[in-house]
Amino acid sequence: MVHRIYVATYTNEIFSLSFNPDAPSLTLDSTLTVGFHPSWLTSFPGDRTLVFTGLEQNDGQIIAVKFDQKGQGKIVGTVPSGGADPCSLLVTDSEFLVGNYSSGVFTTIPLVPQPPYLKSAGSVSLKITGTGPNKERQEGSHPHQVILHPHRDELLIPDLGADKTWRLRKDAKGSWEIAGHVSYKPGSGPRHVAFYNDMLYTVLELTSEVSAHRLPPLPAEAT
Repeated sequence: MVHRIYVATYTNEIFSLSFNPDAPSLTLDSTLTVGFHPSWLTSFPGDRTLVFTGLEQNDGQIIAVKFDQKGQGKIVGTVPSGGADPCSLLVTDSEFLVGNYSSGVFTTIPLVPQPPYLKSAGSVSLKITGTGPNKERQEGSHPHQVILHPHRDELLIPDLGADKTWRLRKDAKGSWEIAGHVSYKPGSGPRHVAFYNDMLYTVLELTSEVSAHRLPPLPAEAT
């Protein structure tokens, strides 16, 4: 079986490769210019040939790309990310979630099953605020990941600038709201989190450490 691999970059292109483990061989099938720093890729639920990327620039953009069977890509949709430098993207069955690093903005964009697949008119942005002691890296909030809890309706956003991972849940109207947070020692800079059993593990970029917290359901606090 030949496997399709899509590669994000800090150039202006994303790449499509095919990997044949039986040969073995790795072949570059296409290079598609999409815009400035397409650094993150994620696929549409149930269709891995439909791929989204975020352009890390001041006026952040989300680009939808459709690939054919030969690995040739075509841009099929473009919407604003709601902030600057979208560095983390997450797709659910009904919405597209974006963490905009430089502006400290979390954006929810409605997802639709036909081109352009995203509806900018219905997007909702949430401004996150916070600072840390590192004057160069923590002058403001910098959401570095958007990730759903694997077992409950909770969204987590590690904020490198605020030394917190924000915990969000939906309000009565179905919008994500901040309902709590996980705190770290000042200047540690949480970047990414991962789950194992009932534990939350966090990579702390500025101190090159990993932390572990127990994360009970909201409104209980992490320990």
